[in-house]
Amino acid sequence: MGNCSYSLETGPLAINYLEFHYCVMAEHPWMSFTMLCMWLLLLFYLVGHTADEYFSPTLSTLCRKLAIPFDVAGVTLLAFGNGAPDIFSSLATSTSGTMETGVNALLGGVMFVTTVVVGAVLQSSPLACVKITPRPFCRDILALLITLGILAIDLPTSTSSMSSAMLLLSCYVVYVLAVVVPSWLSSKTNAQTTSDPYTHGVLFAFWHAPELFPTVRTKYSFVSVPESSPLPSAPAFHVDEAYFPAPTSSELATPLLDTSIKAEITPHATPRQVLASTSSTLHYILLDLLRNATIPMVLVSSWSRRRAFCSVLISPLFVCWIFSRGAFSLHDALICLSISMPIACIVYLSTYPKTAPTSRWICWLFYLLGFVSCVGWIYGLASEVVAVLTTLGVITTLPASVLGLTVLSWGNSIGDLSTNVAIAKGGCAEMALAGCFGGPVFNLLVGLGIPFLFLQKSNQTSIVPWDIHGIVSLISLGLSLLLTLSIGIVYKFSCPKWYGKVLYGLYVIYTAVHVAILCRWI
Repeated sequence: MGNCSYSLETGPLAINYLEFHYCVMAEHPWMSFTMLCMWLLLLFYLVGHTADEYFSPTLSTLCRKLAIPFDVAGVTLLAFGNGAPDIFSSLATSTSGTMETGVNALLGGVMFVTTVVVGAVLQSSPLACVKITPRPFCRDILALLITLGILAIDLPTSTSSMSSAMLLLSCYVVYVLAVVVPSWLSSKTNAQTTSDPYTHGVLFAFWHAPELFPTVRTKYSFVSVPESSPLPSAPAFHVDEAYFPAPTSSELATPLLDTSIKAEITPHATPRQVLASTSSTLHYILLDLLRNATIPMVLVSSWSRRRAFCSVLISPLFVCWIFSRGAFSLHDALICLSISMPIACIVYLSTYPKTAPTSRWICWLFYLLGFVSCVGWIYGLASEVVAVLTTLGVITTLPASVLGLTVLSWGNSIGDLSTNVAIAKGGCAEMALAGCFGGPVFNLLVGLGIPFLFLQKSNQTSIVPWDIHGIVSLISLGLSLLLTLSIGIVYKFSCPKWYGKVLYGLYVIYTAVHVAILCRWI
């Protein structure tokens, strides 16, 4: 009971989880612990689902609207969508004073992806040997090794987070150039075309290229307005997504408060049908309704003027509340409403009830508001994840670094596992394998560079020192990458199926070492 006065950094919901465990649920600690774990799992699901179903389609649309070349989009905006859970989790740890959790989570996530996920891809592939495109494979692994070298040398000796941030972000710029320039030069000489997906290994990590993923697709429709079109309505284009199964119209695309979300139950419906329809409605109300109300999206197949009005009205309030970190007052809310209300009314009066708008300014308003709202959602959810993890660390007395390299990294990487296995089973193991090395480069460089900038802004100029778990992760990751590179070269840029089991073994040994350190066996 003495811990009732113990205070920790809370998330956007301002829930004191430690007080909940030690005071509110003092007589039922196991029930409280179970509830916190279930809540953590739900938060992980919401982070990944928001990134996949809302953020990435919005980024895909922005790439197309801005006519960003696919090479550039793949390593910038689309990479941002793919790595959003890792990046915002790292950012949340920097703003909550637990940066060591974020560093270890990123390293643990890269270790998980480059061993367990790669191993699962090799084991799931119907081929005995998976071919590798040499240039992207070598480039991405070398980029990861160079990044690890920078972390090992710079972080222990640097006294300024700003210098480390600039170094990491500069390396990311060099990496982008290493991806884009060779492709641009080769296209100029007609040696290869950028339309060939197999020339862009890094892009396989980003599942919004329609030509890359012929299987397991989800389709989103967005308005495409031609530069000059006399027609009152413009054609739509589609952004295909290969991550999670397609949401039903009642889950994502249904207009806010539309009666169509209510399942039609016939007089002869079975109890199972009634239960299923009720469950679907509850899922929508509890998990999707708030996001639909606060994330503006232009969905051609299910446009709703009412939902558009509500999302434009509410999203600025939501974004300001999330980023105010508890300092959002009634006065601030009234200012937001005074700005958003006229805009929402204009949108309502200038659009049709069931026909998506073709006006450029309305579409751009929705794209930009949707982008900012998605950032707010993912950052807010990631901050809540960090708050729960910190509480679980206090309850279990586990170091924050251990929770970062295990629970946080697993939660953020499980989506990569399911996606890449599905792609490998569909006969595209080369794509999945290349994505396992392309995505982590962005996550490490940007996922650490941006949080270090925030450390500088908050006057925390000292870099987080390495603990023993971080050093183990750094060494293990470097050795596993060198082994993978060696196997690829020895087998003439192909990976044998049996190597997947070796990677499984490496991750088991890696985890066992951390457990042994935790138990002070070594």
